[in-house]
Amino acid sequence: MAKIEFLNLGKQPITNNFLNTPKPKNEFFYDLKITFDEKSKIVSLSNFVPPEKMFNETYAHRASMSKTMRISNYEFSNYIKKRFAPKSILEIGSNDGIFLKNFNNILRIGVEPCKNLALITNEMGIKTYANFWNINLAKTIINKYNAFEFIYSANTISHIHNLKETISAVEISLSGTGIFVIEDPSLLEVLKKISYDQFYDEHAYVFSVLGISNLLLDTELEIFDVQKISTHGGSQRIFIKKKKNKINISRAVNNAIKSELDFGMNKYETYKKFAKKVESSKKNLIKIFDNLKKKKKKKISKKKKKKKKKL
Repeated sequence: MAKIEFLNLGKQPITNNFLNTPKPKNEFFYDLKITFDEKSKIVSLSNFVPPEKMFNETYAHRASMSKTMRISNYEFSNYIKKRFAPKSILEIGSNDGIFLKNFNNILRIGVEPCKNLALITNEMGIKTYANFWNINLAKTIINKYNAFEFIYSANTISHIHNLKETISAVEISLSGTGIFVIEDPSLLEVLKKISYDQFYDEHAYVFSVLGISNLLLDTELEIFDVQKISTHGGSQRIFIKKKKNKINISRAVNNAIKSELDFGMNKYETYKKFAKKVESSKKNLIKIFDNLKKKKKKKISKKKKKKKKKL
């Protein structure tokens, strides 16, 4: 891959990880550098953080704690029931069951490598594999349950380092008429809003429709619909099917790719401009913090003067 670095956000610690002490000696830091692949048009971290350091039995983020995500998952589950009426669902990155719990009387299987979260969903009666998603796991699951009519992954495919194996594992797990939906932050929205907080250890990738489309070129899969949603400051749902599936391809797919091309997301120069805006944002933030510090010092000094006058 012809990856070119365009942004360096310095050394960073693991995100969803609580510390036992204020300044642990052995806290893990990584170099947060972002690259653009000129061939695939995919944006990714330059160096991936080992998955075991991020996703383990002490993982802190529970999706059900967010009212926004509870509503989003409930509404989308109802949409899926009406549009596709699947009899079997596999979710990659099922977290604490926020999506799967909305389905009853059908086969629902979760994949969640964070053992503390997998324990929650297993106790809810949702069979959950506490493993990382790969081809071996996919084969184990379909050998027991057969191929799935619906596969869903929200804010998880962007976490998995080996995209080729990830998609291959989905391909063998999806039935001929099955639907695969990826939901992740939109790279276009990140660039438009200068939302560089979307780049961190878990987000190995931030996807564009263009990038996903290129990723699927050598597979039997293709995009047939795209939906914009408001979560995470602007996300997208990318609907994927097998090419032999006769579902019509929505105009939304070409419209989404056209919007990305019009913005210049196929060109390295666009990402360099974004990096300059990030640098400008950094300087503005430092000014804001400096001013707040000065104001706080002034308030403290005024309080001291008042106390002296009273004495």
